Amino acid sequence: MHHAGVIEAVLALAAEAELFITTETEIDPSKSLPPALLETTAAGLSGLALAQAARGEFLGSAAESFWHAYGSARILRRPRLAALFGALGFLQLLRGELLGSATSLAFYGILLATHAEQARQAAGAHDAPSDATPSEPA
Repeated sequence: MHHAGVIEAVLALAAEAELFITTETEIDPSKSLPPALLETTAAGLSGLALAQAARGEFLGSAAESFWHAYGSARILRRPRLAALFGALGFLQLLRGELLGSATSLAFYGILLATHAEQARQAAGAHDAPSDATPSEPA
């Protein structure tokens, strides 16, 4: 869904019609890494990427490329980047480079399982019976 304008009106109508679960996520600064550390880590990873490119190690496995396509679309909201990673994934499939390292695949599995559990808990909270008792038929 794409919406431009005041989101509160859309959220109120969706909640009233029980179309879907609506939540707001707040970032807790006390649980976040300091911006300077994040920036330093991003620069370090970019440097490592350049080092790998210089060694001729350009592409990851198909599984990694598909995971990056998913993240590009869902998290970064960049469909063109997602399409690029998807195309690289198919290229790696054709080359027989299907699976990444065990640690990468385990990490992806943990992330997805955590996301599934959070979705299950959110759905359970939404589907929980209300405390109100139904009225007796007349």
